[in-house]
Amino acid sequence: MSREHNALEEAFRHIEEANEEIKRKSGRDLIPAILIGLAIGLAIVFAITYADWTMFLIAGVGGAFAFIEYARALTQIGIRIPMVAGSVLSTSLTVAGYFLTIKWLVLAWLAVVVLISLLTVIQHRIFERNQQWDLWKGVIASVFLVSYIGFCLALAMNLTSQQGGGWWLLACIIVVVAVDTGAYAFGITRGRTPFAPKISPKKTWEGFFGGAILAIIAGIILSIFMLGMPWWFGIIFAAVMIVVATVGDLSESLFKRQIGVKDMSSWLPGHGGFADRLDSILPSTASAWVIFQLVI
Repeated sequence: MSREHNALEEAFRHIEEANEEIKRKSGRDLIPAILIGLAIGLAIVFAITYADWTMFLIAGVGGAFAFIEYARALTQIGIRIPMVAGSVLSTSLTVAGYFLTIKWLVLAWLAVVVLISLLTVIQHRIFERNQQWDLWKGVIASVFLVSYIGFCLALAMNLTSQQGGGWWLLACIIVVVAVDTGAYAFGITRGRTPFAPKISPKKTWEGFFGGAILAIIAGIILSIFMLGMPWWFGIIFAAVMIVVATVGDLSESLFKRQIGVKDMSSWLPGHGGFADRLDSILPSTASAWVIFQLVI
């Protein structure tokens, strides 16, 4: 028993040492990140497999918190937007995506844009009494966020509501996770050449190509066994996700660099905030919706 106990302690010690080394190189706490990632992943798989309508609950919660994180971050550079109202409107648009056709969804988005613009004007003119330039920066930021978060997630929910669309959404998420995981793993173990040092110093070309290879492998497998498409379609699908996910990731990295923060929040230990997890997924799910409309 003592020998087994010592072996267990030794194993835990090696795990902690490995975790500290990874944390030193990447700035992430690996064990909480894995546990939270698995929990979110299992929830999404369960929702799509057994009750795809529950996906708008998961997406709605994630989008609401992401909007709040962005709104709080914007205050650090002097831009104020209706945080609670914007979060509610963004979530409402996400939920609507599951029930509305694309024509009505676009009209709903336009209504949300008008409403959030009016609410931003009211906040600035009545409560904030800011100057004209500050007002317009607030309006632009509000419209962008409800569009970027709310409408992208609405397209994801619209995709889920269509026959077989849930599997396309799941395939999209898996490929994006493969991009992130591969880039993370290869970046830590083989990363030498900076990818975008002025935007995200820890990203490397080795990590990018590692993520791309893993994503293409995942894309081919998913294309054959999940989407019922030819193997070569998986390469195209993965290539689109690689480009879009990388652009989304770098865009948020640039935003965080401008405001001087590492993570959008600490609500998801090991990951940062909800916005940090959605940065690659938001534009990728919108791209998956477009591809689905073109090929199905």
